[in-house]
Amino acid sequence: MGSSLILISSIILISLIFFSTASDVLESIVVTTKNGPYRGERRGYYYAFEGIRYAEPPISSLRFADPVPYTAYHNDIWNVTVPGDECIQYDGFMEGIHGSEDCLFLNVYTKQPNEFDAKLPVVVHIHGGGFIFGQGVEYGPEHLMQRNVVYVNFNYRLGIMGFLSASTVGIAGVKGISGNMGLKDQVMLLKWVQANIQSFGGDPSNVTLVGWSAGGASVQFHYVSPMSKGLFARGISHSGSMFNPWTWQTIPEWRFYEVCLQLSCVNDEYPFTKRIECLRNVSAEKLVNLTIDPLFQPFHGNPFDPFGVVLEQDPTNDNPFLSEKPEEIIKKGAVQKLPLIISGVRDEGYYPGAKFLAHPEIFDEINTKFDNVLPSILGFPAFSEENNKVLGITKIIRERYLGKVPVKQETFEYFVKILTDYLYLSGFHKAIDQLSPIMPTYVYGFDYKTTYGFGEAISGQNKSKGIAHGEDIVLIYDTSVRKNHPFTLEEQTVMGHLLDIYESFAHTGIPKINGTKLNQTTSTEAITFTHIKGPNNFTTITKNLDKFTDKFFWYKIQELLDNSLPNATSSANQEKSIFLLNLMAFSFIPPIIIQIYN
Repeated sequence: MGSSLILISSIILISLIFFSTASDVLESIVVTTKNGPYRGERRGYYYAFEGIRYAEPPISSLRFADPVPYTAYHNDIWNVTVPGDECIQYDGFMEGIHGSEDCLFLNVYTKQPNEFDAKLPVVVHIHGGGFIFGQGVEYGPEHLMQRNVVYVNFNYRLGIMGFLSASTVGIAGVKGISGNMGLKDQVMLLKWVQANIQSFGGDPSNVTLVGWSAGGASVQFHYVSPMSKGLFARGISHSGSMFNPWTWQTIPEWRFYEVCLQLSCVNDEYPFTKRIECLRNVSAEKLVNLTIDPLFQPFHGNPFDPFGVVLEQDPTNDNPFLSEKPEEIIKKGAVQKLPLIISGVRDEGYYPGAKFLAHPEIFDEINTKFDNVLPSILGFPAFSEENNKVLGITKIIRERYLGKVPVKQETFEYFVKILTDYLYLSGFHKAIDQLSPIMPTYVYGFDYKTTYGFGEAISGQNKSKGIAHGEDIVLIYDTSVRKNHPFTLEEQTVMGHLLDIYESFAHTGIPKINGTKLNQTTSTEAITFTHIKGPNNFTTITKNLDKFTDKFFWYKIQELLDNSLPNATSSANQEKSIFLLNLMAFSFIPPIIIQIYN
């Protein structure tokens, strides 16, 4: 009897060991990359590999430098089941600094790891956040992994850490800060994908580059950057364009000088090279905290993108991301002529507008100081109270959109229309004007109100009137915005339509909904677009561009603003010029407002 019990116990023990081992095999898996083996984990119907380093930590001498690829090799198996730190940032929603300088990590999600012949299409997502906040892991894989793709998201440097620029034009042999480091991080990520994604079942020759807001603008910048050639096959640009005014950093020399000044990196003993060295020794927290300095964001966190993209025209920079304006690159034919989807939602201006709904007392400031406040919100390169020329512009805008109506909760949609048209739609339309005649271009307009989106999350209201910036994104990606707000059956149907677009476009380059192809838009006079209004409610519409927005009105205003910027350079011996830039930055517009109407 005793021996029988021992035999039964042994069989049970062996069975437990066997099934435990089998379970472990199912719940985790190891893939080998150019840097060595990584162990990911199974999460239901896919595997997750989170926190993989793709570049060296941009710290010490690498702060403000171009990214350096991570080339170290490890023989040991590294567990990668927890995302790496987000890039250090000031988050206006959480109202504080968080993250780390050591942040250049990526995350991969796949159903077929180690299947080198699977050759699944790869979707690479660039997160939004106005180039000053955000992180890749916020745009989770739960929805997208229902489809047959490999999904990658990642972090890139933000704000001052990612976009500060200091030209050394006129200073022989001195290397400055190129700017656009965050965009170069994105290029480094795309190179990692080319080298490693096959280990996760992905096809490096079939990469769809996707982004939302600043990420959507980034996608278009990669079309015109020589650094990005050959690294992706097509793109989707949600609610952001390289022609949106907020993507560009105005007078970067002045911003660099002010950052140095605020951090005591400017005096007679600090020539140019010493200033950069000084900034590299300042704590990251002090640098990032300058993002919200009234010099750069004078009105309740606006303009929301004070440190954006620059043209790198420094002769000491032999590897620029962008050294010419996109219009010039397109005119020369140097743009990558790859299929592109451009999308927008009806009321894009709810970012930043929804912030004001959260604090209705701000309406009094907007109404009483409209001529000074509006240029701050729109990010005009000039907004001094003494500048009657700027006041002329703002009065024209107010008359065109508001008349005598004050801005308040009941009339907020009129004010949002200003933000939508200038900050977003005018740039979308310029992209369509420039790109649709030379490459396959598809457009969809999203006109469906979810039960809870970014508009509600930012405004604190349970039901926003508008179809806000990112209304479609909460359906495509698993975001924290919907954590406590389950999707309705109706929303799940619309989610399916958007995932149809992603899957078909990633596989074939031709987007479809329920098997129906989206029509290309080719005219510079009118947009042919797919209007998504709800479950199984999507139609093809062709409309004159000016029916969507005061296209030419805003083109002319932007032209005036662009022409107002001084064509200045900085050097170690040009303190006076930089100081004058400081004075001029927000007080100079040419006196030709009447041209807006001509």
